[in-house]
Amino acid sequence: MDIDAPERRLELPPLAFLGAGSMGGALVAGIVGDGPAVTGGITVTNRTLATARSLAHLPGVRSLALEDDAGANRAAVAGAGIVVIGVKPAVAVELLEEIASSLRPEAVLVSVAAGCRLP
Repeated sequence: MDIDAPERRLELPPLAFLGAGSMGGALVAGIVGDGPAVTGGITVTNRTLATARSLAHLPGVRSLALEDDAGANRAAVAGAGIVVIGVKPAVAVELLEEIASSLRPEAVLVSVAAGCRLP
């Protein structure tokens, strides 16, 4: 390892966080802070406009509310390389059915929903 070599920052593809409440919001804030570079930005969705507004100030983050746009989840995943599912387990399967036709074939799905395994 060359200690004089410049440090290379990890780069991630566009990210989508569906259900960016406490856990998802913390992940987004960490990535925006000193986390990896995200080419194409980060899109987050939440049920309420109030929660969406709480994340809208983060640089590089587009925050959408389902109460304002019923198609926000599908729009968020359409260009995402990594999709983080952060909704309550009771609605995870319904969410996956909703977004399935909008996912890129190479998209990686990650679940942070407690006790929920992706099918």
